[in-house]
Amino acid sequence: MSNYDHVLVDHEDGVAVITLNRPDVLNAMNQHLNVELHDAVRRADADEDVGCIVITGSGDKAFTAGGDIHEQRENDVKLSDSELDAKRDVYMKSAYEISASKKPTIAMMNGLAYGGGAVLASSLDMRIGCVTTKFRFLAAAYGRINSTWTLPNQVGWPMAKELLFSARIVEAEEAYRIGLLNHLVPKAELRDKTMELAKIIAGNHAGAVVGVMCDAEVAAAAHAAGEGAEITASLGAKSGQPGHTPLTATYRVERLGDGRFTAKGPMYRGFKMRLGPMALLNLDGVRIVVASAKQQAADQEMFRHLGIEPAEAKILALKSSVHFRNDFTDVAHEILVVEAPGPSIADPQKLPFKRLRPGLRIKPLGKPFGE
Repeated sequence: MSNYDHVLVDHEDGVAVITLNRPDVLNAMNQHLNVELHDAVRRADADEDVGCIVITGSGDKAFTAGGDIHEQRENDVKLSDSELDAKRDVYMKSAYEISASKKPTIAMMNGLAYGGGAVLASSLDMRIGCVTTKFRFLAAAYGRINSTWTLPNQVGWPMAKELLFSARIVEAEEAYRIGLLNHLVPKAELRDKTMELAKIIAGNHAGAVVGVMCDAEVAAAAHAAGEGAEITASLGAKSGQPGHTPLTATYRVERLGDGRFTAKGPMYRGFKMRLGPMALLNLDGVRIVVASAKQQAADQEMFRHLGIEPAEAKILALKSSVHFRNDFTDVAHEILVVEAPGPSIADPQKLPFKRLRPGLRIKPLGKPFGE
C-alpha cells in the first residue's frame, strides 16, 4: 500500500499497480494527484523488484475524467499568466517522465478516459480495456491540440487527426479495432488479463547477471565512488579489437570487493584468485560483475565474492566459451551459446585458419581442417 492521498500503490509478483483514487469525481487529476502519480511512477522506476507498472482508476466508471475542471477554473481566477505557465510546465515535464518510464507501462482501462486521461492512457506502452472503456481527446474543444507524439504511434496519422480534431468519443469496440486498445475483454476479466500480461513482462525483467567484465578503470571509479553511488562510465571494449565499442551509461555501484578469494569449482578448485578491485554494477536492473584483471568466468566464486548466487539468477551471461561448463552446467536450466565477436569465439572453426595440418580437428567432433 501507499501513504498518498489520491493514489494507491500495490505490488504483486514484480508488478507495481498504481490506482488513481478520487472515484467521487471520476478520478479527476488535480495538481495533488498529478504530483503523487509522478512520484509513484518514479519510485516504481527505481525499484529493482518492479518489472512492470500498471496504472488504473478507482471504481468502475472511470480510468480518469482528465484534469480537475474546478481546480483549473479557480487557478484561472487567482493565478497570473506566468504562474499558470509555470504550473503547466511542471505538469508537462511530469507527464513526459511518466511516458518515458524505464519500465513497461500498461493502462488498465476500467472506464472512460477523457481529456488528460486519454492523453495519459495514450502515453503508456499498452492499454487493456473492457466494455465501459471509452476515450475522448478533448483539447480541440478548447482551441488546443495535444497527443500528437503518442496517438499517431497507436492509430496512425489519419485516424489520430480525426480523433484530435473532432474531439469525439471513441467507444471500446472502435478503440480496439483501430489499435488504441491492445486487448478488449469482459469487465470481469479486466484485472486478470492485465495482470497476466504484466506478470509475464515483469518476469522477463528481473534477475539478469553479466560477468566477468575486465575493466580496471571502471572498477577503480566504482571503488572511489563507494557502494550506493552512481557513476557515469564507458564499460568494456578495452581490448583494442576493431569494431568494439564500450557501453556508456550511468551505473549504480551495488557492491565492492577486493578480488581475493579461493576458487571452488572443478576448473580452478583451490586456486587463489587475485582479480584486483571488483565491483557489482547495476544498469536498469541488470547486474554486471567487473574485475580489474582478466580471468575467464569459469568459477561460481567469482560471482559469490560480490554477493551473487549464480543458481538464483534467471539469466546469467558468462564471458566464457567452453570452460564455464564444468561449474555452471548443473545450475543451468538451459545453455545458449552466443557467437560474440573477438579473438576467442565460441566456435573456433569460424576463425580464418590457413596453415593447419590437413585433417586436424579444430574442435571436438568438428570437421577436419581442409574438408
